[in-house]
Amino acid sequence: MPCYNASAYIAEAIQSVLSQSYKEWELLVVDDGSTDNSAEIVSHFAKADDRIHLIEQPNSGACRARNNGIEQATGEFIKFLDSDDMLEPECLALQIVEIQKLAERQIPFGDYYNVDKEGNIISKYGFDRQKDLQDDSVYFFFSEWRILTSSPLHRTALLREIGGFNEELKRGQESDLHLRLALADVEFVYFPIVTYRYRDHSATNRISENLKVGTRGRRDYYVQRAYICEQLFEKKYDSVPSKYNSYFANTWFSYARDLFDYGNKQKGKEYIEKAYKYGLQTSFQRFYFVFGKMIGYGTLEKIFRLRLRIMHQ
Repeated sequence: MPCYNASAYIAEAIQSVLSQSYKEWELLVVDDGSTDNSAEIVSHFAKADDRIHLIEQPNSGACRARNNGIEQATGEFIKFLDSDDMLEPECLALQIVEIQKLAERQIPFGDYYNVDKEGNIISKYGFDRQKDLQDDSVYFFFSEWRILTSSPLHRTALLREIGGFNEELKRGQESDLHLRLALADVEFVYFPIVTYRYRDHSATNRISENLKVGTRGRRDYYVQRAYICEQLFEKKYDSVPSKYNSYFANTWFSYARDLFDYGNKQKGKEYIEKAYKYGLQTSFQRFYFVFGKMIGYGTLEKIFRLRLRIMHQ
């Protein structure tokens, strides 16, 4: 359980672990340099139950906190739980039974409730894409974001094998983790049980840093993701499979346009060539590529941006 300034909810999260019908667990709460009394709350629980352990670290982000927990865990299996969420009472008992029926590179996952700030159920997420997952698990986790961090029960050895969470990421950590597990031939097996309650709210004190609202913030994130995925696919398959061409072409084309707008012509040309390598996807992209070569991409981008500003006046 990573924790950062979670005093409003962490007692409820810990209580959901204490309420498990399965009792053979240890709870590692990794406090990521909280400035509120979160650590004091955890210490209070730890004094009353020696299965609960507080680990403190300087503020380093959610991924470092989770990796710290992975490094220090002594159990065969790991369940992640954010400090504002709650496990369903039978979650561990049911998933322990499930994982013991599976092969050594299989892990179970389930459904979850979305709840509001007060813990009231808003909706249920029920997984309904078993065929897509079975047909191509790598492509599934590349495109699917709704299997959240606490849905699976993980095997500690497999998490350590792939190096845990990518600590460079500020968002999308679980989708990256699941993709890398799938690339390592780990199979996710769906069992239709509700595993936990995900508190669905926008809060500045969530340990996972919120994605910036602005266009540039979104662009920076997707570019980072494209870099990472490109490297993962090339390592696994030697080259990027053609089914991903559209994603990479659109990402690098958009990035190239931003670079031309910022005046970085050299880098912009590098990335528009990357987009071209994957196959330009629209008539506009093909026009842009050809006409930009004729008059200069920086000039062409200025024309388009000026046109947009005039249209919005």
